Amino acid sequence: MRLSETMVPFRVALLTGLMWVACNPGDGADPERQAVESRPLNVLLITLDTTRADALGIYGNERLATPEIDRFAARGVVFDRAYTAQPSTLPAHATIMTGRMPFAHGARANAGYVLPSDNETLAEVFAKNGYVTAAEIAAPVIGRETQLDQGFQHYRDLDSFDIRLKSVQVLRDDEFHGQDLFERDAIDITSHGANFIRVHADDPFFLWLHYFDPHAFYAPPPPWNSRFSDAPYFSEIHFMDYHVGKLLAELRHQGIAERTLVVITADHGEGLGEHGELTHSYYVYDSTMRVPLIVALPGTLEPGRRVAQPVRTADIAPTVLELAGLPPLNDIQGVSLAPLLFGRSLPPELDAYGESFEPLAMFGTNVLRFIRHGRWKYIHKVNPQLFDLSEDDGELVNLATEKPQVVEELRERLLAWVRGDYKEREDNRTTIDAETLQQLAALGYMGEGAPVDFEEEDDLEEFRGVDPNTRMSDMEAYATAFGAIRSGNFSLAKKQLDPLYAANPESLPILRGLLSSLEGDERLERAPALLEVAKRLEPENPLYFIQAADLYQELGDEARSEQELRQALVLEPCNATARVVLAARLREWGRSPEQSVVLKEGVRDCDENLDFMNDLAYVLATSHDPKLRNGKKALQLARNVLDRADVKRPDYIDTFACALAEVGNFRKAVIQSRRALDMIKSRKFPEEIVSTYREHLELFEAGQPVRSEPRESHLFSPP
Repeated sequence: MRLSETMVPFRVALLTGLMWVACNPGDGADPERQAVESRPLNVLLITLDTTRADALGIYGNERLATPEIDRFAARGVVFDRAYTAQPSTLPAHATIMTGRMPFAHGARANAGYVLPSDNETLAEVFAKNGYVTAAEIAAPVIGRETQLDQGFQHYRDLDSFDIRLKSVQVLRDDEFHGQDLFERDAIDITSHGANFIRVHADDPFFLWLHYFDPHAFYAPPPPWNSRFSDAPYFSEIHFMDYHVGKLLAELRHQGIAERTLVVITADHGEGLGEHGELTHSYYVYDSTMRVPLIVALPGTLEPGRRVAQPVRTADIAPTVLELAGLPPLNDIQGVSLAPLLFGRSLPPELDAYGESFEPLAMFGTNVLRFIRHGRWKYIHKVNPQLFDLSEDDGELVNLATEKPQVVEELRERLLAWVRGDYKEREDNRTTIDAETLQQLAALGYMGEGAPVDFEEEDDLEEFRGVDPNTRMSDMEAYATAFGAIRSGNFSLAKKQLDPLYAANPESLPILRGLLSSLEGDERLERAPALLEVAKRLEPENPLYFIQAADLYQELGDEARSEQELRQALVLEPCNATARVVLAARLREWGRSPEQSVVLKEGVRDCDENLDFMNDLAYVLATSHDPKLRNGKKALQLARNVLDRADVKRPDYIDTFACALAEVGNFRKAVIQSRRALDMIKSRKFPEEIVSTYREHLELFEAGQPVRSEPRESHLFSPP
């Protein structure tokens, strides 16, 4: 019998209690107030990326970096020992949303994985029960392409066009340079979140807000950058805290705080040098695995309650659904924490589990795993570690040799848990395209999780490779290298990565990092051979063929560039980058008929990819060759793209305008062209693209259609 089945009587008591609070607010309460309080609970989930539990004042931090969250926590219930399931953003958030551990939900790493659609998410349950569901996502690692958007009616991520990118000043060559990071800042998340609350104050809603600011690199804006000048990580925490406070104030301003369940947690923490880990995603110590967890529902939950019992972020989803009175998720590892929220016990004591795929991706070792049971924490690896957390919070004294029986008991407990709930999947892997790889590199992520032949049982049963703790200096060099790449210091990055690659010639993450660090003539000289190694190590991944195509194009070898792109399409016919780039290159090479064929094949074989349809519509509307133009067909395709697109994109709208002009409807073409131009002006597109859109508008205003030159390119991807 699952633990959840033993809690049915408590569910009845809990729901009865919540109904009493809603319908009996006290003698003399007016009927209108009773009607308001009897509405379904709203739910606000706030995830603070890269936020250690002890970064918050309520967990003992003396820097006072989180006054807003600390004040809020005083009105709710604080869990002192909450554990995440992974020190990486996608797997950790997938666990929060599904109540499942990574070995069950399938999203095992930030890169190369998606959340399979057979997982039922919090948002799906809320949407099925009449809630408005929305998410504001601050980083590309959990964009909609990861399939974490399941159940959300509104999912605004980095591909949305009405967002604000974080802008920082980077010191390079002894001068500060402005640089936009591919992430959203707290100002933007709070602004859109508060607007959603205002619009839907009278609707039952589930709103998820993801704040990314404490993630490296640390560059808070003024005046927060001077608050903790010696510790920019905490300045970022302080900046985020301020805007979380503004968001929470909006609930009070709208008069819905007392019927809004608020959960604040983090996906993972940050190493900050503990155990030799500067950032996160590699080790599984409490510095990155212990996270804040605060649950508040004014008027229902006792303010100021502290819960000492260890819990997991996998428990958030079942807890939220139980408090909201909605059907539970099935086949999950998480349990409802509702008894603990109301001061009751939760038998039996919960085990916490966590894992990291980074050592496997980097050095070919095992997945790094831990289990916490009671006072003990066991880390499963070549040289096992055992810590008594009741006496050793910092995990400094390894008792594995002194306590072999405890090690063996916890090892068997961990293996039995994973084996019992592991789900073998073929629907959780995805190849990484060049754009995604660039975005991940900008965030310091390069590992791609497990190789395609990864077997869970083999990994559990037999240790291989070195102990991850012996590669501490290599991890520091790796972290330094990607920090240098982010700030544009490629020479420093290469200095770190060259010896790393020499020592680890089979490591794809290190190889990809080295490729990213090469510049100028050295790139042209070394990259071809390095890409051939990458193809050998991962022959089914089209990414390396696409990168090789770019390289040979730069070298002036158009035939080899085309060959590499066509091979990428053999491996993955619906690879968006390969097909769009090949089509663009064919036009640049003056081979428009072949370009049209490539796009038609994409439309025919890859119905889900609207970019192929959009580019084909553009060719049919603007080609210099009258034999290729077909305004009626172009308009049909362009309308289809706009109807099916989840987000409004200026390139889609511009194509629609071109198609309207081709059939002679210049009035509507002008309207749509102005709309597209306004959108790209608001997003800091390169001036070259803005000029092209402006030229299109001028043509339409003059009653003329667009005519592309044989070698003109029409790549209008978001910056």
